[in-house]
Amino acid sequence: GRETTKEYIRFLVIARGSARETKGRYTRLRHWFAPDLVADRTARCDRIIAVLTKTITTLHRREDRK
Repeated sequence: GRETTKEYIRFLVIARGSARETKGRYTRLRHWFAPDLVADRTARCDRIIAVLTKTITTLHRREDRK
């Protein structure tokens, strides 16, 4: 639903920040959850962050070529 690539990149950057915050919360609250759950959820966050970072980088490169 974003009208421009620049807007979409900004949206992805915000999403990546949210994923980082979520990972941080699991890390800080690890004593409230089972260790396996924390490991699984932080690993999922890492994968999401990696996908978002790669997408942001790719879109930036495409924008720079214009």
